[in-house]
Amino acid sequence: LWAEDNGAVGGNFGDVLPSSSAAIQDCIDKLASWRGGRVKLSQLVFNVTTTIYLKTATTLSGSYGDFKITGQAEQTGTVLRWGGADDGSYMVRAFGVRTSGFNKLMLDGNGALTIQGLLLDSNNLPSSAQNQFEFFAINNCLKAVQWGTTGIAGGSKQADGTLFRQFTIRSQIPNSVGFVLNSGNTAQYSSIENGGIEVDDIAVDIVVANQVQLKKVVSGGPCKTAFCR
Repeated sequence: LWAEDNGAVGGNFGDVLPSSSAAIQDCIDKLASWRGGRVKLSQLVFNVTTTIYLKTATTLSGSYGDFKITGQAEQTGTVLRWGGADDGSYMVRAFGVRTSGFNKLMLDGNGALTIQGLLLDSNNLPSSAQNQFEFFAINNCLKAVQWGTTGIAGGSKQADGTLFRQFTIRSQIPNSVGFVLNSGNTAQYSSIENGGIEVDDIAVDIVVANQVQLKKVVSGGPCKTAFCR
């Protein structure tokens, strides 16, 4: 499904855009009711004001771009740009889902100081499993990826067999973090690979994890506490 056909409105970085959250979420929900599929977004900027919830067997897919470089006017590719309250929300959440994910897009916190990128978690069984997040960027989020517990009652918040690959994370927000892995069983048989992380505090913070692999992950910028803690 093309999100624009369902009411999502894309534009350029300087444009004032209506929220596309409801239109994108409706596409995801429809595909989930049809046993899964792919939500497509054009190579534009889309304003989101509430958390987008992924569903089992659904993928959010854009057109891959990158941060602007010398001689390039602005970032390219598909961008989900936060336009809601600066209230600590997550831009995308994958709660208790399987074979889901996103690819070829950027999440941009858009100047908010507490907005976070992706929350990947679960409440007891079935755990989140076999999700894939590939060819993506997360820009200016307090936490790019919270992988595991969020303080909800019960369960082990598992996120097994998940793959993060080919990514860039950048944030100059004070105390910003790349990945936080925090749950008993979080990330078993999972991998974070082929990525670059440039944040203020910690690139990868492994609080509690089980059988997770980091491969070809590099860091730049201050990382004042640690690259990997």
